[in-house]
Amino acid sequence: MKRLYAITLLVLCFSATALAQKVESKMEVRYFDVDPCAYIKPIVAELKVDNSKGLISEQVEIKTNQKIEDLKTYAIYVVTQKHKCDVLVAPTVSIVKEDDKLTIYVTGFAANYLNWRTCTDTDLNWMQFAPVSRKQEEKKK
Repeated sequence: MKRLYAITLLVLCFSATALAQKVESKMEVRYFDVDPCAYIKPIVAELKVDNSKGLISEQVEIKTNQKIEDLKTYAIYVVTQKHKCDVLVAPTVSIVKEDDKLTIYVTGFAANYLNWRTCTDTDLNWMQFAPVSRKQEEKKK
């Protein structure tokens, strides 16, 4: 019986010391923000405006609640696909809302890209280069 008391006393002592122990862990992390800036020569293309089409005026009807910028982009996309052109030069977009229907009016000049080439030194005279980092992009949002 004395043995049982002694064993029980030892188990209690060890468990009490185990509970009283504090475990501290320390972790140190060094974080370096990598912000690479790559400079590349851009690709330059010429635009040929299709004078035969003249000023294009189209309307696009949409039944959705999207952001205004997304709707404008979509409407310009629809018009460029319809007129088989790469881009609209000087597009103007107006949006009219009637009940739950949006009508987007798009006007502009149809144009296609020609003469794709790598930028030369003479092209650099009229271009301005500014490196854009991820931090600057995050600040814009």
